[in-house]
Amino acid sequence: MEKTHGTLIQYLLERSESELLQLIGSELDSTFHIRPSSRDSLIKEAKRWLSRKEQDIRKAICGSTRIRNHVHSDDNLVLISAIADLLSSICTGVSPFTVSVLLYKRGVKEFCLECWKTRKPET
Repeated sequence: MEKTHGTLIQYLLERSESELLQLIGSELDSTFHIRPSSRDSLIKEAKRWLSRKEQDIRKAICGSTRIRNHVHSDDNLVLISAIADLLSSICTGVSPFTVSVLLYKRGVKEFCLECWKTRKPET
C-alpha cells in the first residue's frame, strides 16, 4: 500500500461520521456543479447517494473473500484499502476511500452479516 493511501486513511479515520458524510456530499456537489450547499444538505445528499448505492456496495464487499478474511484482522488500513479497491468502480465521483472509512466505522461485519449468513463469498 502506498504511503499516501495510509496517510489519507488515517486522516479520514480521524473524522466523525457526519464529517465523512459531508465530504461525500461535497464531492457529489462538485461533481454535478451545483452551487455550494449547506452542511445539512451535503449530509442529506450523501445519505441519499449511499442509499441508492447500498445494494451495489453490499454485493461488492460482502461477496469478497478478501474482505471476509481481512475483517477479523487488526490491520484496519489493509481492510479499508481492500474495500476501497472493490468500490473504485462503484463510487464514481466520490472517493472510495471516504466511503470505505465510513463503512469501516459503521461496522463491516454488521453490514455484511446477513449476506455472510446466507451465501458464500464469490471472490
